[in-house]
Amino acid sequence: METKEKTTGWTKSDTVYTFLVKDHGNVTFNRSKASAELLDFFLDYGIGRIFPDRTSQLKGLDKLEGMRKLIALAESGSKTLSIRETAEERQAREQTERYNDLIEAFRRFDGRDAVATDKAIATICERQKWGIEDNGVIALLGTQQLKGIYQNILLERKFEKAKPSDIDTSDIFGALSK
Repeated sequence: METKEKTTGWTKSDTVYTFLVKDHGNVTFNRSKASAELLDFFLDYGIGRIFPDRTSQLKGLDKLEGMRKLIALAESGSKTLSIRETAEERQAREQTERYNDLIEAFRRFDGRDAVATDKAIATICERQKWGIEDNGVIALLGTQQLKGIYQNILLERKFEKAKPSDIDTSDIFGALSK
């Protein structure tokens, strides 16, 4: 019997859910990072539907980006999925995004995984006598080795909606050269 790979919907592996947005990619949610209050809400609603339903008015890349924002909020420890974030929720979401970006930057730089990235964060925090992990994340993202990679990650995220290669600008640049 032939099995077909899923192209839409969601799959689960341990505590990680992967949501597939047809023809546009996927986003993962690690339930171990969510608050107990939010998990109770998910159980009532249905964890396999919460992110897709909350972004049901969106399609394609907009849906993918909307789900990423909701998942970042959920993984930050927020007690709700309200987009109206408190300052603390926004700070936690931004820290989570930076941490995930650091893992991706190290993966692209030298293939380092999350465990090795955590060791690098711990090492720099210990050397600098920082008690806040985010200081180490920010410092590593600003190093000569990772800064350019991190900037590319941020640009890629911005260009997921409108890829410069997909936009015909010949008339704009042609007019400028006259």
